[in-house]
Amino acid sequence: MFILLITASTWCLSAQDTLGKTLETSPVHLERIRGRLYNGDNGMRMDRTSLQNTLSSEDFTLYRKARRELIAAIPLWVLSGISLTAATYWVCDLIYVEYFMVGGPRHFEDLIDMIFGGFCFGVSILEVIPALILTLDSYKKLDRVASSYNQKSYPVSLSFGPTRHGVGITLNF
Repeated sequence: MFILLITASTWCLSAQDTLGKTLETSPVHLERIRGRLYNGDNGMRMDRTSLQNTLSSEDFTLYRKARRELIAAIPLWVLSGISLTAATYWVCDLIYVEYFMVGGPRHFEDLIDMIFGGFCFGVSILEVIPALILTLDSYKKLDRVASSYNQKSYPVSLSFGPTRHGVGITLNF
């Protein structure tokens, strides 16, 4: 009888073992930090598979759209930086030639430098606008996913049934 009692109590205690895994995959709330979603409880970044298991299908689809937009904005930011660097170089060259070069300005070369610098600056502005729009829109979508998940309320339930290690009583909240 004593061995049966020990076996039954061990069985019931091990039925609650899945609590740790549940906390890892389904956080209480999500936070967006830059372009990623983080577990608000422990600050760990949520990977794609845990988000797929945690979020509803609509929220996960919105998350994937937001990530695609954010990744599409990266080359635009890089190209904009390159164009702005080139524009700054030509404008600085123009200032150097105009004010510090001995022998006077080179009018034709200065005009070419000014046109090329203005072109690079215009290209940089044209690349910044869509990059900024894509980045802000993806942040807005990620915030919407996080707030949608955070506003869901889950009912408290007490159930008796099979678990990973046997049969037991489980409190879900």
